[in-house]
Amino acid sequence: MSVQPSLEALARRYLLQVPKRLREVNPRLFRGATGSPNTAYIWAMGNGPFVEGPVAPDLALRCDTEQPILHGVVEPDRVMSLSDFQTALATTRDVWIIEEQ
Repeated sequence: MSVQPSLEALARRYLLQVPKRLREVNPRLFRGATGSPNTAYIWAMGNGPFVEGPVAPDLALRCDTEQPILHGVVEPDRVMSLSDFQTALATTRDVWIIEEQ
């Protein structure tokens, strides 16, 4: 699962994928947003530092080698089936919030 450390990092790197509905929410940050208005929400999980390591049971953050402070991937912390990975992600559901301001 692709992740960014903040809305600002998301806007800098993926503005074409940010739903254009967010131009009204935060015109300064999302002025050039052109993504589909039907795109799912932007979610956040926690406020800790954006560094490689465990993020939840069975999940770890691996930072991008080219831009480690702007992008990373939440991935299994060991070899596991897709079903087990999906279950591990689902167990974090209660700590995610919609973060679009």
